[in-house]
Amino acid sequence: MKKRSLNFKLLAGGALCVLLPLLAFAVFSDIRLTKDLKAANEQNALNIAKSLSGLTQVALQEEIKLARDLAVGNTTIDVAAKVAESGIAGASADIQRLEQKLVNAMKQIGENYESIIVCNTDGIVYADSVGGTYKGMALKDREYFQDAKANKINLSTPVKSKKTGNPVLPICIPVFSPSGQFTGALAIVLKIDFLSEKILAVKVGKTGYPFIVDRNGLIIVHPNTKHILELNLATLKDMKSIVDKMLGHQTGVDSYTFEGVDKIAGFAPIVLTGWSIGVTQPTGEFMGSVIALRKTMILVSVIFLGIAM
Repeated sequence: MKKRSLNFKLLAGGALCVLLPLLAFAVFSDIRLTKDLKAANEQNALNIAKSLSGLTQVALQEEIKLARDLAVGNTTIDVAAKVAESGIAGASADIQRLEQKLVNAMKQIGENYESIIVCNTDGIVYADSVGGTYKGMALKDREYFQDAKANKINLSTPVKSKKTGNPVLPICIPVFSPSGQFTGALAIVLKIDFLSEKILAVKVGKTGYPFIVDRNGLIIVHPNTKHILELNLATLKDMKSIVDKMLGHQTGVDSYTFEGVDKIAGFAPIVLTGWSIGVTQPTGEFMGSVIALRKTMILVSVIFLGIAM
């Protein structure tokens, strides 16, 4: 009996001598790998967010340049001045000339635009690039027209098109007479799909994705189209920390929960618009390799214990 007890103690001691270093190594490896993987994925998300922020800013600057070039063209200036002087009805021939210019411009710039429109000082559209379907539309209540009237370029929050109901980003430029009098505004109406296609083409892991919120937290680009111009992330309790940072025009990484899924996201501001872009990935997705390592370590420990016994 004593001999058996002694043999058991020797075997147990030998097993512990084998297992303790192995377990220590497993715990250390698990902690180190978890930390390194988390840091690597956070840095990757942040780098992508910064890159997409820069690309978005450059793309929108090009759109502003296009709208400004159209607004300062001789035809636009002359016809807007005539409408301001004689009214829409009294400038019908001139308006036709302007509309032909808008149609030609629309053909050149492609399918990323819903329309190009010109309105008078009261915000009434009198010329467009799509066969007159926007004529008579009142834009007086739109923020972008009010800003144009105040000699500012509005590039903040997309809206639902009064014509189609689709999300659009109007880029509105004031039009002035040769003497400097405000005579109306020209707007290119950019489809949000134009931005979405470029941003969402970037893939992050298996299920990660980029998204954009406006200066108030309203989603304007997201793979789930039901959220666009409908879901305000600032209203979600589980996202308060990251949304506060995004709306504060900060750059960084934070963790949060969205629709019951734990996630991390890198984020960066789009300075030109006051928007913020996030690049998100489920935590469980990039932690999968850590979980696999844990299972392997447990299996190896069991095997070594069996051998030692």
